[in-house]
Amino acid sequence: MRRLFQRVRRRVFSAPPRPLILMYHRIGTPAVDPWGLAVSPKHFVEQLTVLCRTRTVLSMTELVSRLERRTLPANAAAVTFDDGYADNLSEASPSLLHAGVPATLFVATGFLDRTCPYWWDELATLILAETVPITCDVDDGRQTWGVSVGAGDDREVSRSWRAWQEPTTERQRVYNEMYGRLRGCSAAVRERVVASLRRAAGVSASACDGRPMTTAELIAWSARSGLDVGAHTNTHPVLPVLDPAECEVEIEESKRVCEQLVNRSVAGFAYPHGAHNEHVRRIVAQNGFAWACTTEARALESGCSDLHALPRHAVADCDGPAFERWMGTVCID
Repeated sequence: MRRLFQRVRRRVFSAPPRPLILMYHRIGTPAVDPWGLAVSPKHFVEQLTVLCRTRTVLSMTELVSRLERRTLPANAAAVTFDDGYADNLSEASPSLLHAGVPATLFVATGFLDRTCPYWWDELATLILAETVPITCDVDDGRQTWGVSVGAGDDREVSRSWRAWQEPTTERQRVYNEMYGRLRGCSAAVRERVVASLRRAAGVSASACDGRPMTTAELIAWSARSGLDVGAHTNTHPVLPVLDPAECEVEIEESKRVCEQLVNRSVAGFAYPHGAHNEHVRRIVAQNGFAWACTTEARALESGCSDLHALPRHAVADCDGPAFERWMGTVCID
C-alpha cells in the first residue's frame, strides 16, 4: 500500500503542467456563497503571484490563436470572469494590472446598470443570510407554491455551506429547492419570485451586496490594458431549454450590446451555467463568435477540435500555496 501511495504521489507532483483556462466570478467576501463564486481580494493577489511565477499567462485571444496553431505552451494559462460583477473593476482590475495579467470578462448584458444584485446572490442572501422568518406565496410560471422559513440563527453554518453538499438546515434545503425551480425560469419569473421574497423579508434589494457593473464601469474595464470583454447572453438563461428563437435573441443581443459599448469586435462567448448542446453551439458560431467557453473542468488539448466548447476550471477561495498545489493536480488524467 505504501509503494502504491508513493507511486501516485510521484505522479501527481511530477506531472508536467497542462494548459488551463481559469474561471472566476466575484472578488470579494460575501456573507454567504453557496456556489463558491467569490475569491477574497487577498487570496486573488496571492493566486496572481503564483500564476505569474509558474505559468505562461496569455490573453484568451492569444491562447485560442496558439491553440489553433498547435503552439500553445504546456504551462499556458488564461484568466476569465463570468457575469460582470462591479467588484471585477474595483477589486480585480487593479490587481490584474499590477501583475500584468490579461483577463476576459464575459458579461450578461441584461444586468448592466441594475441596482439590485444578480438573482442567485439575492436569493442566497434572503434565504441563507437573513434571520427573519419569510412566508409568502410565489408563482414560478408553472404553479403557485408556498415558501415558509422560520427565524434563523444559523448564518455561520450557512457561511461555509455549499449548494452541492447535503443541506444541514431548513434554510439550506429551501434555498436548494428554490434555486432548482428558478434556474430554468424566464428572467421575468425569477425577478417576480425574488421580489416576493424580498417583500416578505422586509428588506430592500440594496441590502444585498454583489451588484452588476454599470455600462460606465464596463467601458472603464475594457479601456484598461489587457482587459477584454466577451458575451454571456442577455439574461443568463439555461440556453438548451429555450426555443431556437429565444436562444438566438439571447446570444445575438449580448454580442450586439457588448460590441456597441466597447466599440470593438467581440470574439468570445461563455455559456451561462456552462449549459450547451450542439444546437446552442451552432447558434453561437453563426453569430460570429470565434470561440466559446464551457464550465467543463478538463484538460485543454493542443489542436482542440471544438473551439466552441473550451474547458475551464473554477477557482476556489484559497491562498497562494493551496492554489499552486491545485494547479499541479487539476489536469492530471
